[in-house]
Amino acid sequence: MLLISIFPYLVSMRKSLKEISTGLLIAFFIGFGLPATAPASTDTSAIMARKKKKNRKEEKKEETPSVSEYKKITGRDSVVLQTVANVFHKEDSWYLEIPVAYMNREFLVVNRLQQVPKELNEAGVNKGINYENQVVTFEWTAQDKAINIRQQHLTPEVPSSDQMALSVKDNYISPLIASLKVEAVSSDSSTVIVKVDELFNGKKTSINDVFNNINLGTSANSELSRIRSIKAFENNITATSELTTTVHEGMSKINITVVVSSSLCLLPRDPMTGRIESPRIGYFTTNRLQYSDRQQQVKEQKYITRWRLEPLNEEAYMNGQLTEPVKPITFYIDPTTPEHLRPYIKKGILDWNRAFEKAGFKDAVRVADYTDSLAREGDDVKYSVFTYAASTKANALGPSVIDPRTGEILEADIIWWHNVVSLLREWLVVQTGPANPSVRGMNIPDSLIGDAARFVACHEVGHSLGLRHNMIASWAYPTDSLRSEAFAKRTGGTSASIMDYARFNYVAQPGDGTQYMSPHIGPYDLLAIEWGYRWYPDKATEKEGLCNLLQKHTGRLYKYSEAQPARSAVDPRALSEDLGDDAVKSAGYGIANLKRIVPEIVQWTTNGEKDQTYEEAAKLYAAVIFQWNLYAYHVMANIGGIYLENTSIGDGEKTFTFVEKEKQRRALQFLLNEYIAYPKWLFDTSLSDYTYTCWLN
Repeated sequence: MLLISIFPYLVSMRKSLKEISTGLLIAFFIGFGLPATAPASTDTSAIMARKKKKNRKEEKKEETPSVSEYKKITGRDSVVLQTVANVFHKEDSWYLEIPVAYMNREFLVVNRLQQVPKELNEAGVNKGINYENQVVTFEWTAQDKAINIRQQHLTPEVPSSDQMALSVKDNYISPLIASLKVEAVSSDSSTVIVKVDELFNGKKTSINDVFNNINLGTSANSELSRIRSIKAFENNITATSELTTTVHEGMSKINITVVVSSSLCLLPRDPMTGRIESPRIGYFTTNRLQYSDRQQQVKEQKYITRWRLEPLNEEAYMNGQLTEPVKPITFYIDPTTPEHLRPYIKKGILDWNRAFEKAGFKDAVRVADYTDSLAREGDDVKYSVFTYAASTKANALGPSVIDPRTGEILEADIIWWHNVVSLLREWLVVQTGPANPSVRGMNIPDSLIGDAARFVACHEVGHSLGLRHNMIASWAYPTDSLRSEAFAKRTGGTSASIMDYARFNYVAQPGDGTQYMSPHIGPYDLLAIEWGYRWYPDKATEKEGLCNLLQKHTGRLYKYSEAQPARSAVDPRALSEDLGDDAVKSAGYGIANLKRIVPEIVQWTTNGEKDQTYEEAAKLYAAVIFQWNLYAYHVMANIGGIYLENTSIGDGEKTFTFVEKEKQRRALQFLLNEYIAYPKWLFDTSLSDYTYTCWLN
C-alpha cells in the first residue's frame, strides 16, 4: 500500500537521476524491502548505457522469431505434397502431414499379414492374408488440438432432399475410435501434423487389432514391437510393423511375432455406381439399407462386388467395338512362384479375357511379374498380387478388397498355398488314372500338373472378380456326353462354369479317348461377366440392357445355385465335386474307375527306392475311399430332394419341384447295392495286408 501511495510522488519529481545520491537510492530500496546491493559503478551514465544495451539485445531477440514446430518436423516453411500425405521420421518417432482437404474424406483401412511364424503357418495363416478392413475419417478444425479418427459404419442410403435424411444422420452416428495430438500446423493451415507411433506400434488397436483378428486374443508387447517403415503413395499410406505377443497355454508360453502392413487408402470422391444383384447370377454383394419418405417398408439393397471398368473410347464401345478399359485389372505374379507353374497360372488368369470380350472390353485382365523395383515401393495397395505361400496347407484363395459403399473392387490377392499341388496330384490319379496312363506313378508330368494349376488359378481369379461358386453348373452337361471326345472338344471342359467344384472327368472310361479332362471357363461364366461388367451410360439403359441379357440366356447352361452341405442338401443338382446330370450313372462310372485303381495302388506308388514304406500307398488308398464316399452323397441327395429354381412372377416356372419318383427309386437301389451291401472290392483286398487307412465321412 505504501508503494502505491508514494509512486505518484516519485514520478512527479523533476530532478534528474544524476542528482540522486547513491545513499538516497540505497535508503529508498531498503525502505521497501528490495535488494540493497550497490552497483559496481556509481556512475549513473554507465548504468543507463548498460540498460540501453540490454534493451537493444531484447529488441533484437524479439525481431528473430523462434523456429516453428512445423519447420522442426518438416525442415521447411511451406507445404510440399507429392503423395496423399507426407511422412516424417524424427528421433524414433513417426509423423504424418495430412492435408486439411482430406478431413472428413473416407479412408479404407486394409490390414495384411506380410510375415508369419511357423506356428501360424501350420494353421494356414500366411503372408498376403487380409484380416481386417474398416472405413475411417479424420476430423479436425482450426480450434482443435487433436485430430479425431471416426470409424465409418455403413450408413443407409437416403435422398438428400427427403425429410428422412436428417433422421438417418441422427440415428446412425459413427463412433470415434482414436485421437491424435496435433504437433504442428502449416503456416497456411492447409496441412496438420500428428504423431502416429501408437497407431501402428501395437499400443493402440483402433486401426490394427491383429492378434484378436487371428484369434490369439492377446495384446502386443510394446517393448518387443516396432514400426519398420511408413510410406506414402498416390492414394494410400502404408505402415509396416513388426508386432510381438505372448501366448500362454497351461504352464508354458510362446512368443509370436508377425510383420503386418496397415494401409489407409483414400476412397474415390465419386463412388462407382452400384449394380443391383440378380438371383440368377452369383456375385458377392455389399448390402445397404435404403430409406425414403414415401416408402411403406424399409428396403435392403444389395450391390454386387466388381471392378470399375469404363471404356477408354465410349463412342467406339457403344458402337459395338472391343475397347480397352481406362484402368485394366492387372495381377502381379509373386517372384516366389515356381518357374514351371508360372506359364500355366498366367494362362489361367488371362483365360478371363474371353469372358470380358463378351462385355465389350479388350485385354481387360493383364498379368505382370512383381519385380524387385515394385517390392521396394512397399505394400502399395494398388497392386493385386498372386501370392505363393510356403505352407503345408493344400488350398487356394481369391479374396478382394472392396469399397463397401458401392461394392467396387479396389484390389485383389490370390493366396496359393504350395501344398495345393499335392491335392492336384491326388485328383489326377484318383479321377483320371484308369483313362490316362501318364498319371500312374509318383512323378506326374509338369504339363498335367500345370493344366490343373491353370484351372485352380482361373477359379480363384473368378472369386477376385466378384463371382461366387455356382455348384449347379456341372449338372448342365449330360453324364454320357462327358464320355464323348466330340462333346468335350466343343464345350472345352467338364462343367458350364469354372466356378463349380467340378474336378477332373471321373466319368470318362478307358477307351473313350476323351482328352478334355479338366474344367475351364464355360457358358455361365461368359454370361456372368457380361452381366456384371458391361458398361452402360446411365441407369435407365443399364436396367433395360441387363433385363434383356437375362431374357436371352435361359436354360440349363445358365443356371445358378450356391453350394449346399453334402449331408443336408435339398437340390441334388447343386453339389460339390459332382459331374453330370445323372448322379446314379455318374457315380456308377466313377466307382467302375475306382475298382480299376485299387489293385494297382502299390504299383502306382512305388518309386524304386530301397526301403520304401507303404506310406504313399496308404495315402492313395485313403484318397480312393474318400472319392467313393463322395459319390454316396451325390446319389443320396436325390432321395427326398427338391429342385430349387430362381423364379420371378410370370416366367411360368415353379420354384419348388420334387425329384422324380423313379429317380429317387434308382438312387435308393444304388445305395443298397454299392454301400449298404459290403463293398468287398474296396475293403477285402490284399492291400490291407500291407497298409491301413482311416477316413472321415
